[in-house]
Amino acid sequence: MEDSNMSRLNAMSLLDFASEKGLNNIYRQILAITSGGEMSAERAESEELRVFLRQVPRPILKDTLLLFLQMARGRMDTHKAEAISAVPLSKEQLHKVEIKLIGLLHRQLEITATVDPGLLGGLRIVVDDMVIDYSVKHRLFDMKQAVYRRVFLNDESEHA
Repeated sequence: MEDSNMSRLNAMSLLDFASEKGLNNIYRQILAITSGGEMSAERAESEELRVFLRQVPRPILKDTLLLFLQMARGRMDTHKAEAISAVPLSKEQLHKVEIKLIGLLHRQLEITATVDPGLLGGLRIVVDDMVIDYSVKHRLFDMKQAVYRRVFLNDESEHA
């Protein structure tokens, strides 16, 4: 219980620090630190952030950083995104999707995960009015359309 309170206090301090130094920049650095590998202050890009994070006790660093990300999303102009998959995504997988999307779209995102077994596999992502579809169902549909076009175009050229 005490660790969670300490994590929350450290996350709030980090949020204040980030607000002074540039919330978007610090958010992206923390996102990178929390994506795979060992979470360490040394992975921060800026020296100021490394100094700040070295003050957070190692056992609560992960919880502190994850809480910070959650709090920062509440303060930033975030866009809602939905990651739809055939099977449930782990927190780590969802986090990796978030990092990739932020890099691709250059927007802060709040991602929710949804399961749709009808996708068969892969992932469909909906951000605002944009759909990015990497699902097996969509790929099969594209293949089906390509076959139909090929057959139709071949039939047309034979009758001409």
